[in-house]
Formats: sequence, C-alpha cells, structure tokens
Amino acid sequence: MEITANCQYSEERAKQFFRFHMLVKSPAKYIYYGLAFLSLAFGVYLIAKNEAYFGIFCLFLAVIIIVVRLATAHTTLNKIMKDLRFPTFKYQLVFSESSLSLIQGDVKTSYPWNKIIVICETKTMMYFYTSASQALILGKYLLSDQERHQVQQWLSLKQVKHRFYRLK
Repeated sequence: MEITANCQYSEERAKQFFRFHMLVKSPAKYIYYGLAFLSLAFGVYLIAKNEAYFGIFCLFLAVIIIVVRLATAHTTLNKIMKDLRFPTFKYQLVFSESSLSLIQGDVKTSYPWNKIIVICETKTMMYFYTSASQALILGKYLLSDQERHQVQQWLSLKQVKHRFYRLK
C-alpha cells in the first residue's frame, strides 16, 4: 500500500521551513539562551549584592543577547531568500512501508526509513530531514486522518526519531 501526497513548494513554504530550522531546531539556540540565562542570573545576583549598576547592565545584556539571536536569524533568512529566487514547483511524496519517495517530474528519489534522520512535526507541517539541514516538507492537511494514521504506524514500526513541536 502506498500513500501519495501532492505537494507544492513555494517561497512562503521555504521561509516557513528556514524559520523553523533556524529558530526552533538549531542547537545554536542553547548557546544564546544559556548566555542570556547566565547574564540574567548574574544580574539578579549583583542587584542582591547592592551592585545595582552592574546588575542592571547584566539584565540589559540578557535582553540584548535574545534580540541579537532573533535579529541574526531574521537577517540570515532574508539573505537566504534573496539568494534563492525560485519558481513555485509541484512534487509528490509517496509513503510506503519501506520508504519515503520524492517525485519531481520524471525523477524519483527514494529514502528508506532508516535514512531519514529525524521527523519534526508541528501543528500544520511535517519535516522529514534527509540531512542535517535538508528536509522534505509535507503539509499535514494534504493527508486524510486515516492516511496520517497509517504513516504514523509505519514510522513507529521503523523506529524513526520523531519530535513534536507546539508551533504552527
């Protein structure tokens, strides 16, 4: 049994993927959040020790670190989208018990389930990562509930890493 999803890749879909990849999935977020937390904790400590001037500076630094993270991701996203002008194109994702296949025109590329690194799922999308920074994108609305259940069943049998994110 095979399940086919007719997908469309557009600039908006690419932005959505890169935004997810850079802001949510990227391990760099732990460095930024760690530095911001340390700065915040040190600022509170300094304020408690009656060093308000330096404490407020550290609190301000924590906010700046988070703002820099968001601004860097936004700038990178804009740079990527500026460099990658591409037309909207259609493709098919074909799910089977043994693999996930990508069909673009006459070209078919199959990915056995053990070659899928991780599947990241949000409320509306599924990203099937085939490498550290490349994924096949599926809008959940393209599959019926029964088809999604069947795909989930195949994934559970193959023990593919599957992560859920509470995002759109």
